[in-house]
Amino acid sequence: MLVTVFLFVGIEGASVYSRYAKRRADVGITTVLGFLGILCLLILVTMLSLGVLLRPDLAALPAPSMAGVLEAPGTILFVIARREQGQPVFTRVEWLLFGVVAAVAIGGLYGLATGAISI
Repeated sequence: MLVTVFLFVGIEGASVYSRYAKRRADVGITTVLGFLGILCLLILVTMLSLGVLLRPDLAALPAPSMAGVLEAPGTILFVIARREQGQPVFTRVEWLLFGVVAAVAIGGLYGLATGAISI
């Protein structure tokens, strides 16, 4: 949920790019729509977490469990933006790092599935 709150700060940062808008009216409309969209997302995330778990169980969570769900749309938008700009999504070093992390993750999942690793 903290990640969602910090998205509100991004609305102010978007005003830097408002000078590239073809029409000034578009800036106001998109700012209001973006704010309302983020507000709805914040409300939905809060309702989802409170609707699924009891408050003591929710307070006992070690880390923000919704962080991965909230990062997924950002990752997809990052890939789309890089492709629109004609830039590679990852450099060679990033692909190598991604491959190592993916291999370790698959190995961990296999270990959990076979019982070699327990949580």
